[in-house]
Amino acid sequence: MNKGMLLKLIIFFSISFIVILVVMTLVVGFLTPNATDSGNPSVAAVSDSTQAVADSSRETNGDSLASGTIDSAAAANNESAIAEQKKLDSLKMALSRAETEKRELEEKLKASENEVPAKNATSELANAKKVAKIYENMGAEEAATILSGLRTDEVVAIIASMKQRQAAKILAAMEPGKAVTISQKLAGLN
Repeated sequence: MNKGMLLKLIIFFSISFIVILVVMTLVVGFLTPNATDSGNPSVAAVSDSTQAVADSSRETNGDSLASGTIDSAAAANNESAIAEQKKLDSLKMALSRAETEKRELEEKLKASENEVPAKNATSELANAKKVAKIYENMGAEEAATILSGLRTDEVVAIIASMKQRQAAKILAAMEPGKAVTISQKLAGLN
């Protein structure tokens, strides 16, 4: 596995981890029961008993005691709502930071993808020149026989890196159909 591919994998898994972390934080934050959750039986019972106390107090002691109980319950609900809003705001900020980091990592990934082909092209050209020198030192018929077994693009790269006189001898020794195809690619016609 080359360095470019390894870098791509690291960036991909980093981005995936961040996204999963943010999503899980949001899910846990919304699924955690709070004091105002009416779905929780114990919370509902406490809420019902508070309301019953408020009702009975209103009947016996007048509205002043009931008003105080209702005000404290409203204050508790308000505090809970404020806490939930703060939690939601912090999660939104975390999501925003994660999205920004994801975009930055994607830009780095694109930049590294552009660098890798340029490095590969340079190394392929150097390798083609080395291989071309080997074939130049062979006889034309031997080189033509071996080159006929390679892919056309590989043969074109090797022939293009050879001295013209030796390349001409090798092309002349090749099967005519393959020589035509290689010549067309060398001329840029195909």
